[in-house]
Amino acid sequence: MSHGVLNGLEHIFDAARQRGLKVIAIIWLDADAPVDNASIAKGIEEALQHPDTILRISCGSELRLRVGTAVAEPVIRDCLQRFRNAGVSQPLGYIDTWWEWCNAAWPCQEWDLADAVDWIGINVFPWWENKYSELFPCIPAEQVADFHTARLRDLMNRYPEKEVLLTEFGWPACPERYSETNQHTGQQCGVAGETKQRLVIEDTLIQLEQANLPGIVFEAFREPWKLGTEGVVGPCWGICDESPPYRCRFPYGLRERAYLPMVLK
Repeated sequence: MSHGVLNGLEHIFDAARQRGLKVIAIIWLDADAPVDNASIAKGIEEALQHPDTILRISCGSELRLRVGTAVAEPVIRDCLQRFRNAGVSQPLGYIDTWWEWCNAAWPCQEWDLADAVDWIGINVFPWWENKYSELFPCIPAEQVADFHTARLRDLMNRYPEKEVLLTEFGWPACPERYSETNQHTGQQCGVAGETKQRLVIEDTLIQLEQANLPGIVFEAFREPWKLGTEGVVGPCWGICDESPPYRCRFPYGLRERAYLPMVLK
């Protein structure tokens, strides 16, 4: 899965085609009309050029989370309509947190944007639940896989006529033994570290495989620039280092597996 089609990311699709790989292409939307228009136009071009490489398209990722429903929904719907008008053949969807797809309600409620998409992508990050959520304030690494699959099943039940994908899940590998404090309860339930990251990814992949459910690990490479936007754990989600020789950690027998879907940015 690729976050964007501009600034060099468009080369992913040719590279993937040459290697026989398939890609979910996210059209990065930011409620910034010039950038959004450029992303949509380039996304349409790439989708038409790579019908056998680009498996599906998402009109945005976590836009509702970032800018709110009133601003996000018209932008998402416009993107979906422009792709349909262009005759793109790939299924069109939208990705956001499981909470937004539950229409910010519990028990999970339906968001009517579902009527406009072919598929739904949900991002599930118990690490941030442990910091921000009053509903699920304490999810240690040992319970994260259960949380991932539970939220995926919640959304599958809420939208039985749509294909629902777990489009991002993961855990920060650093700083070692660092923990966030829940803003509501004061609990410290999530502990960062490479061992914890491996546990979370391995256990989740096992559960998904046993249930024949899809899931994408967040993320392929670490992102040092996120230190200024997502705090000390921001750079730590990748399972591979950000620079050569790209040392990677191999959860769940990755060396022996045919592939492990990952987010590329």
